[in-house]
Amino acid sequence: MVPLGRKERAISLNTGGPVILEEGQKMPYPIPLSSFTYGYGLNRKITTHASLHLTPLAFGIMHLEAGYLYEWYYSKKSKVGITSDLT
Repeated sequence: MVPLGRKERAISLNTGGPVILEEGQKMPYPIPLSSFTYGYGLNRKITTHASLHLTPLAFGIMHLEAGYLYEWYYSKKSKVGITSDLT
């Protein structure tokens, strides 16, 4: 992952989830999971982000998570970097 630039913003909508086969069922079926994420670049090395999980929200449960991405090292020549994310 690469941090956003200073004052840069990003949004994403994610969808996916497992496919399960319950006892007594003949066909597996998907369990949809989705979330909406917003990210904001504090500076060229730090990005904050927050996600709202939409599937639990459909059942009246609020599920939020927030995180902090930090770039420790980046080589412009080789385009290799090291980042960590605390969520």
